[in-house]
Amino acid sequence: SQTYKSNYRNSLSKLAKNYSNSDIGRELTIIIQGYNIKDPSALYAAKSIGEAYIKFGQEMIKIPTPRSVVDAHLRASNNYIKSGQAIINMTKGLSDPIIGMSAILSYKKYNDELSTNLDKISIFLQ
Repeated sequence: SQTYKSNYRNSLSKLAKNYSNSDIGRELTIIIQGYNIKDPSALYAAKSIGEAYIKFGQEMIKIPTPRSVVDAHLRASNNYIKSGQAIINMTKGLSDPIIGMSAILSYKKYNDELSTNLDKISIFLQ
């Protein structure tokens, strides 16, 4: 129903507002800067962004979801969590390049999937 769709939209909007200051989306800029200056402490900010991704995904899973979009919603929630874990692992790249490289590949995979699932949710909300 329209009310259910509206409640869903409002819940997602509220969740996004709660994380608007968490720098989600800025992680690559911070990680690249940390790698460029070869400073592990510069990567610390990216670790907190990774943690924000994980918490965002965990909270997103709890949102009551209309049946027709539940699959994309669950996948997007999991993509946030997995992207967050990959970001945290990317911050280990200076001390452990193998973990860092592997994390970059994982991040790309989960972020691409996240984009696909958010598109499906967006189409549903139109």
